[in-house]
Amino acid sequence: MRYAAMLTTLSLALVLAAAPARADEEMRCIEECGAHAEEVYHACREDGLGEEACEERAEAAFRECKEALCEGGELSCPDRCELMANDLFQHCLAELGDEEECAARRARAIEECIADVCDPEPSCEDRCERRAAEAFEDCIAEGLGEDRCEQLAHEVFETCVAGECAEPEPSCEESCQQHAEDIFHACVEEGGEPDACEEQAIAAREACLAEECSEPGPSCRERCEVEGQHLFEHCLEDFGDEERCAARAEAAVRRCVATHCEDERPPRPSCEERCEDHAGHRFRRCLADVGDEEQCKALAREAFEECVGLHCEVPPRCEDRCERKAARVVERCIRRMPRTGMTEAECVAAGAEAHTECIEKRCVPPPPDTCAGRCEQRAAEVVAACLEEGVDPEECAARGRGALAACLEECGAAPDATCSEQCEADALDVHAEQLERRGDEARALKKAQGTFKRCVRRCERAERKAARGR
Repeated sequence: MRYAAMLTTLSLALVLAAAPARADEEMRCIEECGAHAEEVYHACREDGLGEEACEERAEAAFRECKEALCEGGELSCPDRCELMANDLFQHCLAELGDEEECAARRARAIEECIADVCDPEPSCEDRCERRAAEAFEDCIAEGLGEDRCEQLAHEVFETCVAGECAEPEPSCEESCQQHAEDIFHACVEEGGEPDACEEQAIAAREACLAEECSEPGPSCRERCEVEGQHLFEHCLEDFGDEERCAARAEAAVRRCVATHCEDERPPRPSCEERCEDHAGHRFRRCLADVGDEEQCKALAREAFEECVGLHCEVPPRCEDRCERKAARVVERCIRRMPRTGMTEAECVAAGAEAHTECIEKRCVPPPPDTCAGRCEQRAAEVVAACLEEGVDPEECAARGRGALAACLEECGAAPDATCSEQCEADALDVHAEQLERRGDEARALKKAQGTFKRCVRRCERAERKAARGR
């Protein structure tokens, strides 16, 4: 949408938000209906009908308009959008004299006004509050008690906000845009004419861009990383656990990139991030079963450390082999760039993907999946399928959020352990038994990892069999 059209929508939102006094609104409404009746009259005369017949049509149109829009209490938000769009239509006619073009602008203005003002998308925090409320209701329905359910709901909300609501700081261009919008609003509020205010806002934006944005600013990913650092610092103040806070920050950055950085591919979840997700689920299950927050925090910390030890500590020789393999992938990809059209950044991303796959296949098994992790994967698949259909990216992102919310609702406040999480418990039992029997940490770790891999393969076979049965 052109900047002028955007400012028009802003002016609609501004007038709607201001909610003028009912008497003034009624008077304006009646004036709008009068203008509409006049248009009906002129159109009628142009069709060749007589003056009396056209007057009757105009009067009928006026009555219908007045009854529909100007009577019956407070005007609805869509009705107010229509009034503002009628203003825009008249202004456009006076300026352009092209009725068809002005009618199209009026229709667009109504649609955008209703979408932006009457049906605004809930904020990320609103979605997290709704998810926490649903978790509380499910918990109460399971008979766990109000205090325990409040703890669970609070944990759901905090985890949701920390993991999903990080937004990059505005870019220089976005800051200038906001500056221009502020000037436009202030000008209109002070009684300025919309056209003059628009010119003033555009001039302010251009000056801001020239003065402040001459040098390239940080990328979207870099701005997400700044937000991740802020989250890490706050987490460290609250919990004092550097490893887990780093994992939470990584998750926030990855989701920030996925949500806000259209031209950048989000990184895969790190091993530590996945272990933190697993530990968070253990914490919620503990809260539901025991209700002692401090005891559950200690259990979650232990689960995180055990998970990192079993899945994230890669033997150096194996790490070296995977690094060499990843370097070969990058080198081959760059060599083929003229034929494939890939960029160097995409080749580096392919190398990172190859490195992770090598680690998980050759060195250590990946951490157990969780209900929330599966939901995130399902949402990503929904977005990818939507984009392949050629749907607008914003619509695809909204579909992904809807799929994620629906899936997480199915998980519940304290999701049952997944099959691979049960494998994790079996593997840790083997580790403890081997360590007690032989006292050899390396051997005990290898046995535990083998147990986990075999168990996960059984889980995967069972899932495939269940899928065929459906």
